[in-house]
Amino acid sequence: MEAYCEGLGHGLDSELPKRVVTERDLQELGQQYNLRDGMARLHQSKINVLRDRQAKRMEELLERQANEMEKLADRKEQELEALASDFAQEEDELAQVFSERKRMMLRVWSLRLE
Repeated sequence: MEAYCEGLGHGLDSELPKRVVTERDLQELGQQYNLRDGMARLHQSKINVLRDRQAKRMEELLERQANEMEKLADRKEQELEALASDFAQEEDELAQVFSERKRMMLRVWSLRLE
């Protein structure tokens, strides 16, 4: 339509009738431009909506991951505290066993020395 209205494609062949571009032809060309531009705007709008959705999903994902990371850090800290408590209790028990054995050995030695 554009080429027709601009007279392109009209060769030097004089046997072909000369084209006449009417106001209606120009209006149709304008409608074609509007339709084309409208589609481009529509596609760009859809792309923007999809990008916004993707950005929102990414924010939600990052928030979920941050919450999960915080929970894991808390759980790790609790497990470390439990291990430290267990180790301290085990150390106290071993100290008592060694103390008892030392006391028994000292008693045996004191009896042998007498």
